[in-house]
Amino acid sequence: MTQVRPTSTKRPPAVILGGLYPTFSVARSLGSRGIDVHGLGESGNTLLSRSRFVTSFTPAPDDVDERWRKWFTAGPRGSVVLPCGDLGLEFIARNRAWLEDLGYLPVEGNDPITLAMLDKGRTYELAEAAGVDVPRTAQVDSVADLERVADTFEYPCALKPRDSFHFNELFAQKAIVVHSSDDLREAFERLRPTGFDMLVTEIVASAENELYEFPSYYTYLDERGEPLFHFTKRKLRQYPLGWGTGTYHVSKWDPRVAEAGLAFAQGVGVRGIANVEFKLDRRDNRLKLIECNPRPTASDKLCQLAGLDLAWIAYRRAVGETVEPISGFRDGVRQWNPPRDFLAFLEGRRAGSISTGSWLRSLAHRQHLPTFDVRDPGPTIALWKLVAYRALTYPIRARQIRARQRR
Repeated sequence: MTQVRPTSTKRPPAVILGGLYPTFSVARSLGSRGIDVHGLGESGNTLLSRSRFVTSFTPAPDDVDERWRKWFTAGPRGSVVLPCGDLGLEFIARNRAWLEDLGYLPVEGNDPITLAMLDKGRTYELAEAAGVDVPRTAQVDSVADLERVADTFEYPCALKPRDSFHFNELFAQKAIVVHSSDDLREAFERLRPTGFDMLVTEIVASAENELYEFPSYYTYLDERGEPLFHFTKRKLRQYPLGWGTGTYHVSKWDPRVAEAGLAFAQGVGVRGIANVEFKLDRRDNRLKLIECNPRPTASDKLCQLAGLDLAWIAYRRAVGETVEPISGFRDGVRQWNPPRDFLAFLEGRRAGSISTGSWLRSLAHRQHLPTFDVRDPGPTIALWKLVAYRALTYPIRARQIRARQRR
């Protein structure tokens, strides 16, 4: 069912593809400027439909690619198309020529590199070719591959998919931490029937509660590969620990992270938005690449509050407007996700990496919630209802996830 709220605008409409948290800030940024915003959902997520800045919303609980293609054949020509999730990235990268033939304006991107960023193994190969440090990894396609590397890694290490998005959708986790070669063999045998290509990867050594745990670099690279701005932030906590999504972020300028992030983004040929995430390895004090997202991320609201509106920059570039380079941003802006950060605190306390006092002291700052906007409370209300429902049904869902993992 498609929800429609007619509006009028002189600027071309915008179409948001997939995603969760960044969809709210992107829709508010563009919708508040009088732009018609059309949202195409994924996996049954309909929270964006609650936003007053969204003109229409079309869910896609399944067959996302087919449903999106059907929508575009009848959609408003001349619209700018922005990805807010990995499915959106992949859709644009594989269908750019088709979209342009229909009259749409996909945001800037180097499509082969975009697809490479969705493959963790290929990402690391390109990073090493560009001279950027990465965690040690080994692809394991067979039991023979596994036996060759099982005793060469330090434990704990992790077994992770090259395609982390679809794996996380299925198993609600990005990787499996193993504590011995026997654990690794057992996990590999359990996952072989799923068909995912797997990597064994070292766990970069550092403490989960360190402020410098996961630094990130953001920029926008124009058609010549020149950056329009430089922005760095730190992920203070994440859930689950080690392989989860960020629950608490702060904007903080770090020239070392900016230099490494720009070297990677330019070295591999990213165009448009680039978010490059690292982890500082305490063993050798070197930054190790974790991933690159060529799209708005869950920290998009933080970027906006710090003075860098990625969606607006990408939109203006797509319609042919000149965007001048931006110098500087606001340091010390914080974005906090309360329910998930509380889970991160509980897990960290059990692991001995954070105390109740240090967690509370870390929150003694002005906070910004990833979804809340006083002008547009609908998505936040809907999200908190969903959080409450999931909390009540967690035992049932946990059993279902464990059953899928066993199968």
